Amino acid sequence: MEENSPFKFGNIARRFAFVNREEEIERLLLSFRSSISVTLISPRRWGKSSLVAKAGEKLKKEDKNFKVVYIDLFGISSREEFYGKFASEVIKSTENNIEGWMRTVKDFLGKISPKISFSPNQMDDFSIGFDWSEKINPDDILSLPEKIAVQKKIKILVCIDEFQNISEFNDHKNFQKKLRANWQQFDKTSFCLYGSKRNLMSEFFNKQSMPFYRFGELMFLEKIEEKHWLKFIVSAFKKTGKKIGKEKAMEIARLMENHPYYVQQLSHNIWVITANEVDDREFEKGLENMLYHNAILYQRIVEDLSAVQIQLLKAICKNEKHLYSKDTIKNYNLGTSANVNKAKKALEDKQVIDTFTGEIELDDPAFALWFKRFFMKMKLPYNI
Repeated sequence: MEENSPFKFGNIARRFAFVNREEEIERLLLSFRSSISVTLISPRRWGKSSLVAKAGEKLKKEDKNFKVVYIDLFGISSREEFYGKFASEVIKSTENNIEGWMRTVKDFLGKISPKISFSPNQMDDFSIGFDWSEKINPDDILSLPEKIAVQKKIKILVCIDEFQNISEFNDHKNFQKKLRANWQQFDKTSFCLYGSKRNLMSEFFNKQSMPFYRFGELMFLEKIEEKHWLKFIVSAFKKTGKKIGKEKAMEIARLMENHPYYVQQLSHNIWVITANEVDDREFEKGLENMLYHNAILYQRIVEDLSAVQIQLLKAICKNEKHLYSKDTIKNYNLGTSANVNKAKKALEDKQVIDTFTGEIELDDPAFALWFKRFFMKMKLPYNI
């Protein structure tokens, strides 16, 4: 029996832990093979990074001349940091050792004289910075992957996660113009740009006034269907010498609204306390443990909300369909329709709710259960 949990959440899901997405992978590969850039949009924790990583692995296996660069903009707050991160990751992904890194820096960035910093283990990692007090042409940095690809006769795919974070840079619209002006000219380099703030990402790529309007193919990631979760959960338990019935496996998916991160998390919590076969007690205990472990985070979310935002969240959890009606505003002490609109926008910005499809739903289905049970004192069909 395998001792490690077969369920993965909070990091890249690989191999067995990666669930379905065959159609999405093939769609990505079709574009990548033809050097067509792709924009991938979905809410947080829907598996974008795992999907892109899986497609990247397949791409490199089928074509050894394809190099894949992964860049995460989380925590990158300026264009200067971006340039350093961009150059570092491109070079590390196209060479395998320190000699190759240094040779590439010299060949392609020599006239800029970048600052190079190594990790304690020099063979493990390095980073690049630039002295912006000197005359540096950013185009020399942005064109780096294409120049490398042409010289080495390879193709490069640059994958940039949390791409919407560039909206926090100073004068970000002109920065976007510079990025597009460079990248749209590339022949051997393509991009996969993805992010979790759907409204902002959609504005970037769907609004005609924005620089990245119609930059390559636009993909909206959907939830994984219940039938795929059923097969995966049952198989994962069996693989590790345990058993879960189809009904309970399906209930995990339904309870977590097919949300990849939370389906895996709840499955893990139930798996941990199951000795042989999942029964009602173990199912409920696994759910209780999951909510307990997340309780501090959920409490902080609520503490960060205003009174009106909390009342609006209660209305949403009660499935009120007409949030702007006089009755709803009165019953939940929302004050005015303007208050409702402001509170709704705040909940979206804080990523507590998602309204991208036109329907309002909570971003975190586990938080929804916790809020109903422990904050609203609603009775749920589980003893938690």
